[in-house]
Amino acid sequence: MGKKFIDEYHRHVPKSEPQEDWEDRNILSSTRFNLLSSAHYPGNGETRNLALTDMQYLADIYAK
Repeated sequence: MGKKFIDEYHRHVPKSEPQEDWEDRNILSSTRFNLLSSAHYPGNGETRNLALTDMQYLADIYAK
């Protein structure tokens, strides 16, 4: 899903509060899917790398 889709989605469904944390909540939610997908398809290193990158991003911000 690209920016155009997300923008259109939010025209109909507003971002929940706090709005400034919406992107990080979205990343956190998608991490579960990416980890499960990576486990089911171990040859797909791209999904695993995406999950690791997202987890590192969240840890850098929130694990202080």
